[in-house]
Amino acid sequence: MLAHIPSAVLNLVRICALLLLLALPIAVRAELTFVVVGTQVTITGSSPAASGSLVIPATINELRVTSIAEWAFAGCTSLTNVTLGDTITSIGNSAFTFCSGLVRVELGKNVSTIGEYAFAGCGSLIATAIPDGLISIGTSAFAGCKSLTSVTIPDSVTTMGAAAFYECRGLTSVTIGNGLTSIGAATFTDCRKLTSLSFGSRVAILEDSAFSDCTSLVSVYFGNSLTTLGSAAFRGCTSLRGVYFLRSPPVVEPDTFTGANNATLYYPEDAPGWVTSIAGRPTADWAAPEPSVNDTLVLEVAENLRNPIWTPISTCSIASTDRRRFYRFRANVIETTPTLSNPLWAPVATNRLTLDPQRFYRLRGL
Repeated sequence: MLAHIPSAVLNLVRICALLLLLALPIAVRAELTFVVVGTQVTITGSSPAASGSLVIPATINELRVTSIAEWAFAGCTSLTNVTLGDTITSIGNSAFTFCSGLVRVELGKNVSTIGEYAFAGCGSLIATAIPDGLISIGTSAFAGCKSLTSVTIPDSVTTMGAAAFYECRGLTSVTIGNGLTSIGAATFTDCRKLTSLSFGSRVAILEDSAFSDCTSLVSVYFGNSLTTLGSAAFRGCTSLRGVYFLRSPPVVEPDTFTGANNATLYYPEDAPGWVTSIAGRPTADWAAPEPSVNDTLVLEVAENLRNPIWTPISTCSIASTDRRRFYRFRANVIETTPTLSNPLWAPVATNRLTLDPQRFYRLRGL
């Protein structure tokens, strides 16, 4: 029958078939797999394995997506970005573990639980904003996320498992909110670029090795609730200079500061119970004179405040003789005051960057 079809027509058919083949996608798009329990959906993975950018929707077949199952996307090494819908409340154990190419994660605003090892071994992860409303961070949840640079634990977090940020070697800044009462064993062990810490007012206990081998850590400020520092809590913190307390001395193990040979423990002059040396480290009251030091401030920018990803754009170094000062950034001028009760703001530096009124800025100390 083909003999009766003109050759020109056959050639046209062949060309059209070839064009259709060339138009086919190179990779098959991953389809989410899931289970339904009642009226709620749990994402269990994808087929084939997810790669590139992954968006978990708020609904599937008009049912709410509320959770990511254990091991759902574990080992998806080509996955680079993840965005979770606002209906999701929990991320299961090891859900994204060893997604080595994962760079950014945008957690939905209603996530309340991040499971054990959820993002462990995601070595390329540079940014994830922990939402207000999160309650629990599991054991080793972000362990080995060596590209993560800053972490802010909101006041809503009341539970954080051991080794949660173990070996996050790119981490430079940690802010711990007022919800946590203890920092688990090895939570920040081997965070080698971490330079300073500020604890929420309710933190009472640092468990064993909580900050061991944080070799760049220079200063630590505790709130008024601290009662216990565990074994090796600051072991190997070779750059540590000042540890500041607001009350009588906590219970300290003999090896709490092993290897932190330059650290001095500072206390308010009216705080009872202090002696000249604790756990092998000298003590001094806060009124004692101290050489001038440099406060390093970083100006950071974010596109939004809902799930902000702060990016440093400028730094400045300011000489100060005070151990604790307050700074603000206003109209391209950095100002300082020794107190917030009756602040006397004085300019100390000028930033000449062109600021975008549509973006958000913050000033952070290192």
